Amino acid sequence: MFQFCTGILEKHNYAQQVHEVLTEDGYLLTINRILSKNTSDPNPKVVFLNHGFLQSAYYWLIRGPPDALGFVLADAGYDVWLINNRGNGDSMTAVHPPATDDFWNFGHDEIGLYDTPAAIDYILDETNQTDLTFVCHSQGCTMYYIMCLEKPEYEVKINKLIGLAPFFDNIFKYNYGPTKNLQIYGTTSPPIYNLTLLEHSPKYLFYGDLDYTVSPRSFEHSLKQLSNVHQVIRIDGYAHCEFTFGWSVYSKVNTKILSILQDKN
Repeated sequence: MFQFCTGILEKHNYAQQVHEVLTEDGYLLTINRILSKNTSDPNPKVVFLNHGFLQSAYYWLIRGPPDALGFVLADAGYDVWLINNRGNGDSMTAVHPPATDDFWNFGHDEIGLYDTPAAIDYILDETNQTDLTFVCHSQGCTMYYIMCLEKPEYEVKINKLIGLAPFFDNIFKYNYGPTKNLQIYGTTSPPIYNLTLLEHSPKYLFYGDLDYTVSPRSFEHSLKQLSNVHQVIRIDGYAHCEFTFGWSVYSKVNTKILSILQDKN
């Protein structure tokens, strides 16, 4: 099957690999790896890119070199891994066929609980590293929150969180309805994920003043829930999706991400 990531990487002559990771609940995820351009470093730092809602790993590459973040990071000497979460066009294999209701019986809880940790464990094992930098856009940041709250041991595996237009205002667990909620959660309403417990990883957060998906007011209010926030960066003139493929994404966003990665603090 043709994959957009492999196509654009081949077009621009970037060394790449395609990996498959099986989750605990039986979904097969495709992960694209862009090998560092710095061949003199045998152990380049690992950066993990987690895409947003209704997107795929391709969105980190769509503007091509030298602008798109996947290319920017590889050019700067990083070992870049791009996940395709369950249900997008590049991760459509599971123990349940995609044509069945069982395949689609998941939400952000399952992606954060199963996909993200499975990918991180696989990447750290493949690279012989103990931690990595987690870069996410939109719902991809929600996956970080859920993973670290449901499996706190993963917080120490993230040396920095760089969140672009992150969702984090009152993230609820799945609502099964009052009766089943009571059986599963002990309450008739689904509980809210407690983001105040996320204390370990240094957080660098970007938001746009024209974002109507995560409004600036909502973003600024929700910041109060998070600790260990090292930097908050407002990008004027930016809406929600421009953080991955806006025409000025290199100068307004990706150069700042490079500075954060190079900062030793």
